[in-house]
Amino acid sequence: MVNNRPWFILGDFNVTRFLGEHSSGSSLVTSEMNEFNECKNQIEVEDIRSTGCHFTWTKSLKNPRCGTLKKLDRILVNDAVMNCIPQAHVIFLLYIISDHSPAILCIPGYIINKPKSFRFMNYISERGEFIPIVQKGRENQYVGCDMYCLLKKLKGLKKDLKQLNWINGDTFVRVNTLKQELKDIQIQIDSHPHDSAIKDKATKILLEYENAKHGEFLILQQK
Repeated sequence: MVNNRPWFILGDFNVTRFLGEHSSGSSLVTSEMNEFNECKNQIEVEDIRSTGCHFTWTKSLKNPRCGTLKKLDRILVNDAVMNCIPQAHVIFLLYIISDHSPAILCIPGYIINKPKSFRFMNYISERGEFIPIVQKGRENQYVGCDMYCLLKKLKGLKKDLKQLNWINGDTFVRVNTLKQELKDIQIQIDSHPHDSAIKDKATKILLEYENAKHGEFLILQQK
């Protein structure tokens, strides 16, 4: 089947097709693998080029003795994609707390950045610095209609409120630190899937990260 229009197929394909797509090495060719390859060939698609994690699925994050990693998640494209968008590619991110790696499909030149709306977390309104910051923003004077002046004042508040949002004690710092540690050690696991010492450490960091995230969630729920 030949299709001149670019199209993508994204999904969790629970098959391994090539050597190196399973952490335990080669696996037997199953009927499901053959069917997958036959379907792929019939509709004329291939894996788009990718960077990031090689293995996109882990059987158990919290069991350091389980070394099963597989490449299951794929983004398949037809020839028209490579002809029309040659720079298109996918980035497989670290899975952090999921059993699957998130995938970012990058299509250069086809994504338009939109301005972000004005918003802030409710809990910062209880901080002592909040009212003075808002009062200072209200005192700024602009020339124009009422709506224009209001929008300018809100825009002026965005930077100060954003800074206030991220200087809220050790909980937020700890979440960011643990998240980076989790990323770093998952990179090591991706390269050394059978190293028990690394997986033991990853399990410990994961539990600490989940606890810190829960504490952060409670702070963000304040009204």
